[in-house]
Amino acid sequence: MSDITKQLKALRNSGPRTEWKKSNREFLMSEVKRSLQDSTAGEKWALELSKIVFPWRVMKLAARPVLALVSVVALVLGSGLSVSASQLALPGDALYGLKIASEKVQVALTFDKKESAKIHVELAGKRINEIKQIKGNTDSDQKKIQKINVAMDKFKEEISTVQNKLESLKNESSAETTVEVAKIVDNKATEYQEDLVQATNELPELNDATQNINQSLDLADETSDAALAMIVEKHTQGEMIFSGEMEEDVLERVGEKIGIVEVKVAEVQGQVSDLTLPVDPAATLVAQQTADQAKVVLGEAKEALDQKDLEIALTKTIESKELVKQAEQIAADAITVAANLLPAPCEGCSVNENPDLTNSPESLGNTNPDVNVTPETNTNTVKVYTPVKVVPPPPPPEPVIDESTLKVGIDLTQDPSATQ
Repeated sequence: MSDITKQLKALRNSGPRTEWKKSNREFLMSEVKRSLQDSTAGEKWALELSKIVFPWRVMKLAARPVLALVSVVALVLGSGLSVSASQLALPGDALYGLKIASEKVQVALTFDKKESAKIHVELAGKRINEIKQIKGNTDSDQKKIQKINVAMDKFKEEISTVQNKLESLKNESSAETTVEVAKIVDNKATEYQEDLVQATNELPELNDATQNINQSLDLADETSDAALAMIVEKHTQGEMIFSGEMEEDVLERVGEKIGIVEVKVAEVQGQVSDLTLPVDPAATLVAQQTADQAKVVLGEAKEALDQKDLEIALTKTIESKELVKQAEQIAADAITVAANLLPAPCEGCSVNENPDLTNSPESLGNTNPDVNVTPETNTNTVKVYTPVKVVPPPPPPEPVIDESTLKVGIDLTQDPSATQ
């Protein structure tokens, strides 16, 4: 056996010296102690910092919405039968709150933006269905108005959210995804408009509800226009090349909007032409000119559509629609002013069955000979006929008579023969 082998065996069997083990043990223990001290100091520092940055009150407030969401999720998932029954609930029903809560949970658990937008479109449709059910129930008119207004307020919330979701998709998603969702929004918003128009026609006696429905109708119309404009924009900016089928589909959508506006133009022109005195002629003229301009702009939209210029066609269609709204508003304001000028009906007053519609005071609803009607122009350049009290002139003074010049009877002092 060589010397090297003997040395290796001896090294394997030998252990560390006692002094070396003692010194290293002391070193290791000191390092462990120092590490524990540093760790404790770090934990104390982190704890103190958390108290400053995240005080208990703030943490408590921050936990509330989380706990609320967890509670709602637990309630929804743990009471499937109640949730199923709540889907038939209407505004004012006991389970309607649970129905809305379950919808909010559905939205909160949907993280895909495209799917989230679709859900809000569907929820807007649920509010429309609620109106249809409310119309047919046996509630009093007052209760119907309250329920319809609740449904319409929530419908407007959903449609506004759809607009925001669509705008977010436009900026953050692909052109294909944006166009896909925009087509769904356009289809559904147009469908909802038809349902709302029908609801308005069937509820003429519920004026308060009709006003809210009209607001919802305008919002749905704006949403449809915005969705279609987004589709056209993606094409005109070159972000998406339309196939032949896709181009025909968009052309058809714009053409349908032109047709709807064309009907509205004809309606407002007929309404304006039927205006008669005491509606102010100046206001009638402005309304007529605005309606005529709407027709001209719509003609430009048709020409652009024939040339397959989608951007110009849609822009002109929306412009014509706005002119129609202006003409309707001018005519409505003029009619309101004229109605306020008419005298209130009174008992015992005679009614002229065939009034002469001229500018005479009688034709303007004035039957008092002491009252004259004079035109006055307000700040909106609409002539308003204001009754003005006419003060009669004072009677002429009586003549002064000199009694000395009066001759009464026969002057007996005069010789009768002198007159012969």
